[in-house]
Amino acid sequence: MEQIVRFTTSTDTFLASANGYITALAYNKDAKPLQEQLGAEVNKQFAESEKLKVFFSSPDVARSVARYQDDLINFHRIIGTSKDATSIGIWTAQFGKVNDARIELTEQLKKSAGVAL
Repeated sequence: MEQIVRFTTSTDTFLASANGYITALAYNKDAKPLQEQLGAEVNKQFAESEKLKVFFSSPDVARSVARYQDDLINFHRIIGTSKDATSIGIWTAQFGKVNDARIELTEQLKKSAGVAL
């Protein structure tokens, strides 16, 4: 249970960083510092999801971790490709994939731990 709480809590900072970055782009603000912060948060999410492999042996959790990590890698590659509000389509699509994978992983963790969804 502790690992589930740690993982879900760590995603809060990631989501806040993504929100800050996309907001800066939408309002034509300097997004570079936020881009770097978001990249660091993606790396932290990868590390946090890697730790889950130690505590959860379920094949469903393993698949969900792998999907989440793959989507994080792809997202990390395109973070800096959006420069303003007119070029955020690919960014938002990939972020959506990461978020869907995060939700799926959280559900699999709860299921594996026998926590009510």
